[in-house]
Amino acid sequence: MPSVSNNNCIIQHHNSPHHKSYYVGYVNNQYDWDRLLDLMMDSLVDFVYGFHKSALNPEDATYTLKKALQKLSNTEERLKNTGEVGELLLHIILRKFFHTTPLLQKMYLKTNRNDPVKGIDIVHAIEQDNNLNIIFGEAKLYKNPSQAIADLLEDVKSHYNNDFMTDEFITIGDNPVETNLLSQDLGDKYKALYSKLDLISRTFLEQPNVPHKINEFFNGVSIVLFCAFKSDVFEKYKDMTDEFVTEMENKLNKLFEQYDKVKPTSNGDIIFVLFPLLDHDILINKFLTKLREADNGQL
Repeated sequence: MPSVSNNNCIIQHHNSPHHKSYYVGYVNNQYDWDRLLDLMMDSLVDFVYGFHKSALNPEDATYTLKKALQKLSNTEERLKNTGEVGELLLHIILRKFFHTTPLLQKMYLKTNRNDPVKGIDIVHAIEQDNNLNIIFGEAKLYKNPSQAIADLLEDVKSHYNNDFMTDEFITIGDNPVETNLLSQDLGDKYKALYSKLDLISRTFLEQPNVPHKINEFFNGVSIVLFCAFKSDVFEKYKDMTDEFVTEMENKLNKLFEQYDKVKPTSNGDIIFVLFPLLDHDILINKFLTKLREADNGQL
């Protein structure tokens, strides 16, 4: 049975170890755009800067939001090309449902607001067995879920190899979280995590021709493949009726079956996440309007 998160906006449908799905429901017989967009705007500073910027003094909040806005692409076409909206949705899902902490915010490293972020989309940390491990995320926001699945598989092939991961771990290690802002216990765990990252970078650089596996260094590594897409199920209903839930269940299960036939092998634990939307283009346009309102001080 679908369950709703604390913000009463995003609903969790599937929650198996390797298959998960989420979607936005209805309010007053309308797709709940407003609360989704509010959630996205509320998550912007966290998405761009990381968790330690979320607890700012109230007088700094507007300024920090303004700075965060300067990191985001500012036209519809650019937003479609950079993939930032899909990455923001994945960031929200990881934070709210996986209970992760951002380890490296790629948005923060951007030097030009209209450039796409390079490398792995999302790098978060997750606490497992009293240690911090890494959770990577790859996000796609497409009209066609089949194309999104195909492109996510290509990302796994091209990103999770020695050369690419060496660059990623060096980047992460060179941009540590501000552990002095954390509790001593969590700060110590982050320091231990960065020691592992440095060991990985050294090992990969010194032995470039030796095939290493990430889980030689971590007890657990997860890769989340996030597929947000347009779904016609939302156009047929105005409420989460039993018929809606049944049809959504069938559609999602077919996509999980499609993915399972071609799913990649990896030295990390791969989790496939589906996020159907009423319309991906409408989302980008509405989000862009919200960004412009915030930039003009209208929020």
